[in-house]
Amino acid sequence: MAERAGKGIAVEYDARLVDRLRRKTFSNVKIIQDDILNIKLPGEKFVVVSHIPYAITMPILKKLLNNPSSGFQRGLLVMEKGAAKRFTSKFVKDSYVALWRIHFHLRYMRTISACHFSPPPRVESALLKIERRAVPVIRPKACFAFWALASDVLKELRAPIDEALKGVFTRPQITRLRRHLGIGPDFAAGFLSAIERHVPKEKWSRMKRKKRISI
Repeated sequence: MAERAGKGIAVEYDARLVDRLRRKTFSNVKIIQDDILNIKLPGEKFVVVSHIPYAITMPILKKLLNNPSSGFQRGLLVMEKGAAKRFTSKFVKDSYVALWRIHFHLRYMRTISACHFSPPPRVESALLKIERRAVPVIRPKACFAFWALASDVLKELRAPIDEALKGVFTRPQITRLRRHLGIGPDFAAGFLSAIERHVPKEKWSRMKRKKRISI
């Protein structure tokens, strides 16, 4: 990777691994010994290739994907298989995952057996591919409003869509939305990907005002 990249940054917390990295000197790679969550992301466009610590998978994904205006373009991440399955499932359980899918494609590439690691982890791993969308589903300025909407809807994952949206839309609006999407009243709220492209901010008429939350 160092030979192919114009400029690289290697972030490693383990001092022993940092020493090994420094013995393999590359003039175009900067080595930083720190927790990735403490690192300020580059301002310019960048890609990430990493076997991330399984214990902090969600914080790392939030750091990379929560800000749609960041320079992050794409990534290949090895992570715990269950997490990769959750991030790519058609049934969305987390409002952050719904938010990420507005600006990024998340694809489950392959399962990686524990026997390929030393020492082998107790769980299977997987390769997750992330690519920025050429055109985001929702403009960046509306992302917080969408996240707040998704948080409300996903409180009852398997609730019928009429029930999940009744505090946000009027009954006629919900009926028109279902008719437009070709879904029935029993459609589960967890399948949010089916509606996230079709609900402009200006139509969220009955959504309660909320205190702004940092995401």
